[in-house]
Amino acid sequence: MRRLLVPFDGSGPAGRALDVALRIGSEIDLVHVQREADSPVLLLHITPDQLRKLQLEHAATVVADARARLEAAGVGHRVHLCIGEPAVEIARLAREGQVDGIVMGSRGMGALGNLAFGSVATKVVHLADVPVTLVK
Repeated sequence: MRRLLVPFDGSGPAGRALDVALRIGSEIDLVHVQREADSPVLLLHITPDQLRKLQLEHAATVVADARARLEAAGVGHRVHLCIGEPAVEIARLAREGQVDGIVMGSRGMGALGNLAFGSVATKVVHLADVPVTLVK
């Protein structure tokens, strides 16, 4: 059995990563991570708990199509919706879920963009304890 973790943000590369995972995996952990929202202006109008609820509701909409694809394919899967630093959460879920590998999209910012801003994919490669496959 090959369990793969697929971070999904709704982008084209993430969709292609899911395609690859569907071809090579027998079970898939689909994950979407929302960054912690800490806008002081926003928090004047809603509570932190309300903000968290809204973020998780948004996360569910982001993965809805991917979840439907997994169900239509008959592939066993789990969905994880998280709030935090994406690379850290992805690596944590891979470790805790005892997955065999991570298949994720690469945004393709190029060397200069990655140097200036870093990327979630680059950070995951450094943090993960399992093989990471990047898909353009």
